[in-house]
Amino acid sequence: MRRLTFTLDLLPEPGYPFRLRLAASYELVAGGVVATLRATNAGDAPAPFGIGLHPYLRLEGVPVDDLLLDLPAQTHVPVDERLLPAGDPAPVAGTELDFRHARAIGPLALDTCFGDLARDAEGIARVVLSAGGERRLTLWMDERFRFVQVYTGDTLPDPARRRGGVAIEPMTCAPDAFNSGDGLVVLAPGGSFSARCGLRFSG
Repeated sequence: MRRLTFTLDLLPEPGYPFRLRLAASYELVAGGVVATLRATNAGDAPAPFGIGLHPYLRLEGVPVDDLLLDLPAQTHVPVDERLLPAGDPAPVAGTELDFRHARAIGPLALDTCFGDLARDAEGIARVVLSAGGERRLTLWMDERFRFVQVYTGDTLPDPARRRGGVAIEPMTCAPDAFNSGDGLVVLAPGGSFSARCGLRFSG
């Protein structure tokens, strides 16, 4: 089996009184995997919507500090002490959050949402983890994924940094988008949404 699809009928409940029909498909391809996410508004009122994936990535034997991150983002979302957005997107240029050219993560603790991603002619943005050699993991995302969250695991009881993992999370909207509207999708009754992303390993 090379393809697997999960479906869910999300029923109205307090805090989110909307009905959605959701599907997540994963397909094995040469050198990696492709994920396709779909949502349909099965209710009778417009439904605000956002979605993301939460993969932890690692290169065997390479600690997070030594991983090289290549992240083509022009901005990041400032946050307060509760990690809620605090102000307009800020440029990464000239800051420790500028990974537009591959460099080591080092001791930097990241739990950061990045935006304004550079894309190719087909609208694809790519984030690359490598170790300075031929081994590299590439996470790609289509234009529906407007943001990417990077998390080095420093706040976990057993930090993911020690295990050599870093979360790189494609997201259609920024954190707290239901309040800010930043990237929020509103599905009309019967309306649908789909987004694709994937992982590729080389070396």
